[in-house]
Amino acid sequence: MKSSPWDLEEMVDSLKPWEEFHCLHPERSQREYLARKKTDMPIVFRDRKQPRTIEEEELWHDKLIALAEEEVRFDPEQTALTVELDSDKPVAIAFTGDWHCGHKGTDHRALKIHNELLASTPGVYCVGMGDYAQNSKANSKPGAALYDSAFPNPDEQYHFAIHEMERLRGKWLGLITGCHDHWNFTAAGLRTMRDICAQLDTANLWHGAVITVKVGEQTYQIGAKHRYGNESNANTTNAQRWFDSDYPTEANLDVICLAHLHYCDLQKRPRKGVNKVWMRSGAYLVWEDYGQRLGGYRGQPGVPIVILYPDRKQVLPFHGTDLKEALYTLRMLRA
Repeated sequence: MKSSPWDLEEMVDSLKPWEEFHCLHPERSQREYLARKKTDMPIVFRDRKQPRTIEEEELWHDKLIALAEEEVRFDPEQTALTVELDSDKPVAIAFTGDWHCGHKGTDHRALKIHNELLASTPGVYCVGMGDYAQNSKANSKPGAALYDSAFPNPDEQYHFAIHEMERLRGKWLGLITGCHDHWNFTAAGLRTMRDICAQLDTANLWHGAVITVKVGEQTYQIGAKHRYGNESNANTTNAQRWFDSDYPTEANLDVICLAHLHYCDLQKRPRKGVNKVWMRSGAYLVWEDYGQRLGGYRGQPGVPIVILYPDRKQVLPFHGTDLKEALYTLRMLRA
């Protein structure tokens, strides 16, 4: 029997059934044929990367844990904030949001007028309540709003909004991320408010926070969030009541302000031994297809304000539509 190395023709023919192969190469035995089909030249890896050993895996996991802890430590978002306003005169906290810059149904002129009133009044400080730009995304459920956008590019919309925010530079206690702002994160992992808060040199209040405001001898605690739980149009301050009961804070909140529903609201009632003020900021998106489809709803521009006294614990609230009266009262109190 032939014992020489297999040539190329024999190796190719070895893929055929034994009977056919035997007719072509009778000098090869069936044992050789079967051995050839079962054996290949061993692969010799010269530089294949090896998986981590158990010890190396443990070390790598320790590094990942340290990285995650470092990421959290340097995240700019916060859910609690303490500010001191060194004043012996009353101050005002204004809650402004739902600007929806870019939508053609937005009253951009009213927004600019209100922001100028806030900017020009001494003793006023602001909390941004979210949804500063319309920020509609194509191929998403609310993407149809692109058809009703005056300038649909989110870059232009945020450029407009930031220009308005700059008007209030030095007055911002912090900015909250709203639903429309958060679409940048859900669509592309971008936390837009990080850069905006850094540019304005103010606090990033993430999706909401408890703000402790120290004015003179008094301390006030404010809960602010774009939305909370299941919003109800039947009981318009029910969400604030649940916030007061369930939000994970030990603070006995003096003021709770929400946004999102596009109308202003105000209730003052005693609870937990404190006269609570529950508010909702308005919206400059006066009309839109979505609201009309739901029930003919229109947005109500407005900036609710609370005046805080430095010498006694007292909160003087104003409905969002009473912005001018609130600022006039503040001027008189500080005169």
